[in-house]
Amino acid sequence: HEDAMKALVKSKKNYYDSLTKLKATPTDANLKELTLAFGRAYSILSRSGAGVTTVDEISLMNDINAACAAATINPPLETTPLSTGASIETRLRTLTDLRDKELVDATEYEKRRCEILNGI
Repeated sequence: HEDAMKALVKSKKNYYDSLTKLKATPTDANLKELTLAFGRAYSILSRSGAGVTTVDEISLMNDINAACAAATINPPLETTPLSTGASIETRLRTLTDLRDKELVDATEYEKRRCEILNGI
């Protein structure tokens, strides 16, 4: 019984440590996979080896999604017409499209818009 309790405590620590690391690097797919594995191991041990239920899977994914909530993936703007010799109008339209598709947040949009307009 004592060994099982130690394994459960260690498994829980591994899972929560991995979630903390995931918050720091939320786009790391390998870390997401590892965190899920730790979570499943923790679920199994907390259910005395009875296996992972659908509810457990949903809870694990909710934890992982919450840890990754701060992740944003913005396209590198240097590869868009925003930084090329494209016309001012084309660059502004491209920037607006990126904003409308939620690929660029409002702060980045305003910053880039000002850069484009200052280049006139």
